[in-house]
Amino acid sequence: MSPAEERELIDQVQAIVARAGKVHELTFPILAANVEACGERIRPTIGATWITEADLAGWPTRRRVVAERHFGIGQRPVLDDVVDGGPAAAAGMRRWDTIFSIDGNAVPQGGRRSEIAQILESAAGDGSIEFTYERDGEIALAEVTPVMACDVRVVLVDDGEPTAFVDGYDIYVTTGLYLTEAEVALQAVVAHQLAHIVAGHVRAQNARRAVGASVDVGVTVAVNVLMILGAAAAAAGGDDISSDLPFFSTGGYFSEVAGRMFTHRNEREADDLALPMLARAGISVSDAVGFWRDLAAEPADLAGFAEKHPVNEERVDHLDAALAKIVDGHTTVEPSMPEK
Repeated sequence: MSPAEERELIDQVQAIVARAGKVHELTFPILAANVEACGERIRPTIGATWITEADLAGWPTRRRVVAERHFGIGQRPVLDDVVDGGPAAAAGMRRWDTIFSIDGNAVPQGGRRSEIAQILESAAGDGSIEFTYERDGEIALAEVTPVMACDVRVVLVDDGEPTAFVDGYDIYVTTGLYLTEAEVALQAVVAHQLAHIVAGHVRAQNARRAVGASVDVGVTVAVNVLMILGAAAAAAGGDDISSDLPFFSTGGYFSEVAGRMFTHRNEREADDLALPMLARAGISVSDAVGFWRDLAAEPADLAGFAEKHPVNEERVDHLDAALAKIVDGHTTVEPSMPEK
């Protein structure tokens, strides 16, 4: 490849890593400040994320080559983000440091994120973790004291439609939302999605989707049976139309509709949980409510997001009331959960 092409690929790798790193930096305070609200779903974290060769599986070949050649991303994990003020940063670690061992145990080459996370969690039992890492050809040691955080990943998805969603375990934010909104908007959305997870709303949503799927099956069977009976009746009258029968399918319509959105009650409960979550993380609650208010006033700016996360006047009034209680000190920012 030419020097110009290589330079372009280097810029691409840096942009991808920086984008995902920014999401981590913005959401780390929320996950670290709300461990009590997350109950048993917590884990030790060093305030850093890493990338290995396994994470580059879907990348074009030339980009993978550049990632390894210029940034050392290969068999060993490389830190792709280190949060300012976090445990790893406090111990002197930086982005692009290559990890060789954790507490004297060599990190398995080619290990996936989940494998390395398990090693890290096991090592955190002693209260501090010793990392051996390489930077600019030099080997160094760092003693890192991890902190606890909610065991939820915030994953950046390469999708131009601005939206965010949860699967019950992790939170997914599209590049479309990341690129079009202010930092506090992304934080407000992540806190809201985290609230859905800890409140059990995703389980209820999946249950509704399962009911919808059963309706899909029932309607599909019923319509096709009716068409077959109709064909049989036609055949009895001398017209054989069985070969012309189409197969009817709902295409999962009822499942999609039933599980598409959270209920209005779910949204209010998530709002009530999310605002204190932001406050505990030191994030402006007023700015967060301002994002939802703007979305209600001009939904066209984020049409895809607004369709899946509708904000009406009633919800804005509810958010304003919740904000007023926090500002006036009438609502504690200690962890709280809605009644089941």
